Amino acid sequence: MKSEIISIYKGVKSRTLLHLRELAYLKPFENKMSSYELVGHIGLIERDLFIEKLKTGTHIYDHSNIENYNNREGANHLYETVFLQTLDFLQSKDDAFFQQSIKSLNGNQISIFKWLNLLLEHEIHHRSQLLFYLSLSGVEIQPIFGLKSEYIKNHQ
Repeated sequence: MKSEIISIYKGVKSRTLLHLRELAYLKPFENKMSSYELVGHIGLIERDLFIEKLKTGTHIYDHSNIENYNNREGANHLYETVFLQTLDFLQSKDDAFFQQSIKSLNGNQISIFKWLNLLLEHEIHHRSQLLFYLSLSGVEIQPIFGLKSEYIKNHQ
């Protein structure tokens, strides 16, 4: 179980990292986070909510801290640092750890394995927002798995 979740975690992170290097400041909607704020949010919520809850049983996430990461360097540094810290944390645990349960934010007991899957779903959700922002700005989005749908359709 440990190797499976770490492999999935690394895969999601590597696909997000593909797009962070080319990311410019984008804020297509006034009431939404900017591209850099989204990257900062992914890092902060991973560190201060998901992983902190595993370490201490509670979280310290504060959305107002997002303003500290509204630039490319700060947001990318936070993202990459949290990635390495989380990877170290996960690698330090044994298989039994991932089978334990944790109380989710709504009070339900869920496995740590499922809790970590929620972390990854959260990142994928915001990565999709980032890719949408990029496409609105005219950047051609590279396919995550190497093939565009048009290619697959034409090569059945």
